[in-house]
Amino acid sequence: MMSRFGDIAQYLTANGYAVVRYNKHYITGPGDQQNPSVTATFYSLPQKQLLADADAVYQSARMNPRVDPKRIVLYGWSEGTTHATQLALMHPEIAGLILQGPVAGTWAETFRYQLLDVGVGFLRDVADTNKDGAVTREGVFGALRSSPGTTSGFAAALALDLSQTASSASPTAAPAPVSSAVASPASNAPD
Repeated sequence: MMSRFGDIAQYLTANGYAVVRYNKHYITGPGDQQNPSVTATFYSLPQKQLLADADAVYQSARMNPRVDPKRIVLYGWSEGTTHATQLALMHPEIAGLILQGPVAGTWAETFRYQLLDVGVGFLRDVADTNKDGAVTREGVFGALRSSPGTTSGFAAALALDLSQTASSASPTAAPAPVSSAVASPASNAPD
């Protein structure tokens, strides 16, 4: 089974288009989004580094003798839409720009939405196993197993991190209510 990007690339190359795909600076292979050290690297990388990486890929494609530099079209998905847009602004010679699932607000608004609206709803549905408004570690681990590498999985990981912090302060601490398990960190999300 191919990935959605693999499917797109395969379709385009079968129809005569050259396609260049690359991993972001912090990704080294499949499943990296689930690796805590990779997640930590993601949060420490400046957007300028990710844009420089995208520009290096563009320059490589542009210099390839088999690619017509006047017909290069950029495609960005989710976070990649911000880099593709910036790259198109830096290089007006780029022939087109395709944005799928673009980030349409600030990063703080986007992360707040993903964590509070998507993540908390997920935790209520999946990690609150007895539907009492609190999550248990068992519920969070189950949520992580069912949705690794997704916004929902990230919300579960964040809730687990917060519950471990709370329980290390007080070994008898009760499980945190779902709404407070992710609300505080989201208010500090970077722009």
